[in-house]
Amino acid sequence: MTLSLPSLLYKSALLQKEIETEKKRGRPDRLRLMRLVTLRLKLMERLHALSRHPAMGRFRSSGPASACC
Repeated sequence: MTLSLPSLLYKSALLQKEIETEKKRGRPDRLRLMRLVTLRLKLMERLHALSRHPAMGRFRSSGPASACC
């Protein structure tokens, strides 16, 4: 699955908003918060990789189908 830069930025913003909402709750769910932060960090790593090698980001695919070639 290949995601474009704008798509990754949008998903990052959505995750950040969810993180902030969870933090503002009376009793934040720490496990949910940790998962959201982890997802956002992985997404930010992907964004960083795309910014260093934009051509590679278009051809990367995650999943078993990409292992063959």
